Amino acid sequence: MLKKSNRPKLVQSRIYTGSGKRKKRDNPEQRLQFAVARFLTWAVKPPFWWTAIGHGGGGGLRGMFLKAMGVKPGVADLLVMGPQSPLNHNPVVVWIELKSEDGDQSGAQIDFEADQQACHAHYYIARSVDEVEGFLKGVGIPLHATTGRAG
Repeated sequence: MLKKSNRPKLVQSRIYTGSGKRKKRDNPEQRLQFAVARFLTWAVKPPFWWTAIGHGGGGGLRGMFLKAMGVKPGVADLLVMGPQSPLNHNPVVVWIELKSEDGDQSGAQIDFEADQQACHAHYYIARSVDEVEGFLKGVGIPLHATTGRAG
């Protein structure tokens, strides 16, 4: 378990209700990303490596800056990489798109998935930490922590 001071703080989005009051907006994909990041911090160790791809939110101006910096639409939320898999002789490249229970891929995300599969990279849509754990185990990535619930 992470120390309380090291836990990321959940930033809650707010929407205006028209009455001058702001209502908290639930963001299940953001909560899932925080939970998966905590798990991967404990579970994935060198020589394997992971990162989140910070490309969402922030409005139109941020979107223009990201596009100008070369960020492509549809890129998955997480990248996990490592040396040769025990399953074959290729490096392991795994892209993970995090979705809420009722979330769907955008057209750009579907295109990105097809591009990665053409490159023989793994691509997975996950809706829970358990699904992330199970998929990483399935592609041969050794994990140093477990949720205790993944198959």
